[in-house]
Amino acid sequence: MPTDFSENSLNAIDYAVELYKNIECHFFLLNVQKSSEYIMDDLLGAHPDISVYDAIANDNKEQLAEVLSTYVTKSKNKGHHWHMLFDFDVFIDAIKQAVISEKIDLIIMGTNGASGAKETLFGSNTLNVVRNVNCPTLMIPEGFMFKTLSSVLLSATNCKDLKIESVEILKNLATTHNTLIHVLNIHKEKNEPDHGYDFYLKNIFDNQTYKWYALRGIPLPFAIESFEQLIPVDMHAMFIKKESFLDRFFFGSKTLRVSYGTRIPLLLLPIVN
Repeated sequence: MPTDFSENSLNAIDYAVELYKNIECHFFLLNVQKSSEYIMDDLLGAHPDISVYDAIANDNKEQLAEVLSTYVTKSKNKGHHWHMLFDFDVFIDAIKQAVISEKIDLIIMGTNGASGAKETLFGSNTLNVVRNVNCPTLMIPEGFMFKTLSSVLLSATNCKDLKIESVEILKNLATTHNTLIHVLNIHKEKNEPDHGYDFYLKNIFDNQTYKWYALRGIPLPFAIESFEQLIPVDMHAMFIKKESFLDRFFFGSKTLRVSYGTRIPLLLLPIVN
């Protein structure tokens, strides 16, 4: 769980604690500092016997330790294990390293950080994680508080892309919270056949309660927004397709256009080949 100590990042941690309230797990709080964020006060105020790196690192580590201590006290689950990570690096590189070194299963983060920089709804750090880190990522909208996880929307443009490995995180959460999964297959063409998708879903969600729907000939963002208005859900899960830089530059990203408008937590799942 990356944190810059902003209200939005702490809200995402609050959501994570409640989401995994009855699950034994390890929480890693990560704070990243980059050298370009040095300011003149740091240089002038640094003790002559302490490097600027150490001065800034110590301040951030102390603040990180305070946050961690707060959540250790708040969490009533003895199966919650808390760890803090500090890195002096480029944000995305730090995330990638943490995912590999700590064998992270899920990244949970807020949609905007302390800088307030927004790409419509998501901050630049959040978008960079989505685009560059190959790990399931759960993004919590600003101010959104956990209430329940009774139903989840899983949208896909081809249900044959679904694999057990790709939806493992979602299945685990659904089992714990007794969640109904709404699977929405969005066809590009009005007359596109279903190709026996229900067969694939039964193999994947063998022990889960799910309902299957299909929409045809409706642009992806409008299909999802319309569905959520008709059937309210507590979370939206979808798969990430890695568009090329030129595709994003000239045409935008369908994945990110949907994420911009999300009012509920959005779980992005990398497609496992």
